[in-house]
Amino acid sequence: STRPDGDRSIWNSIWKSNVPLKMRIMAWKTAIGALATNLGKAHRRIHIQRSCPICGAEIESSFHALISCMHALRVWEGLRAIWPFAWWSLLVDSRKDWVLQLLSKCSDKTRDLVIMTIWRIWQLRNDITHGKNETPVEVTVDYLDSYYKSLNLVRNYSMEEIVKGKMPLYEDSRPKCVKIT
Repeated sequence: STRPDGDRSIWNSIWKSNVPLKMRIMAWKTAIGALATNLGKAHRRIHIQRSCPICGAEIESSFHALISCMHALRVWEGLRAIWPFAWWSLLVDSRKDWVLQLLSKCSDKTRDLVIMTIWRIWQLRNDITHGKNETPVEVTVDYLDSYYKSLNLVRNYSMEEIVKGKMPLYEDSRPKCVKIT
């Protein structure tokens, strides 16, 4: 979990992010290969079909469940309309460490948005696999955008300022993205 020189900066990309603890834990579980994907369950000797329970197209790894499954792709596409994710074309499935590689290339704001998004996609995946109806992408996009704006308000203003309405009505939540080469 640390390099020989004691550097933990790659883990700090998760633990020092400005998102709720439940989202950081989700990102950490993804990074260490502890998500309960069908592939993860098979590695733990739980007898289960390895294919994705939503699309059935591939083995359900964390990368597939959170990035390449058709369900996840629809969420990412919906969010790219309001949050420009410039890193998308650089994303590759490098097995277990794909999420750490991705987060290490993001700005702080984009990193927070990515962690929030993978948390929500996993939540939606679990809802579907446990018999709930699929949530429309537009609802998920609005939910995450509102959640992010609320986190920013709480971080940037006192409770008194929020209650009294002493802050701007709208802040642009879209991150400024640069292409990393």
